[in-house]
Amino acid sequence: MGISYLKDSARVQLRCLMAHPEFLHSQIEEVDACIQDLMAQRETFLTTIPGISQTLAASITAEIGDIDCFEPPEKLAAFAGINPTLYNRGKFTGTHMAMSKRGSPYLRRVL
Repeated sequence: MGISYLKDSARVQLRCLMAHPEFLHSQIEEVDACIQDLMAQRETFLTTIPGISQTLAASITAEIGDIDCFEPPEKLAAFAGINPTLYNRGKFTGTHMAMSKRGSPYLRRVL
């Protein structure tokens, strides 16, 4: 006998699990189409850069927002957290510079 009475339930569950990747794929395609439509409405030069797709450009645009808010380019670099920091303590001045990583982790990841 074993668990034969659960056979129908397992079959339904297996069918649902097999359909799940197809469902997720269709949702991804739908979101990508919406991103394409939204980016077509905006004038952006990000996609002219080799390697930057519509989705990547949309991610950068979503994180930055209005680029005019970052008047000197250094503000944008600071917002992204890719500006250099210098270690100073008293009379000591370090020679090694590292990224500050204080800004948006999402923008840093996209970049």
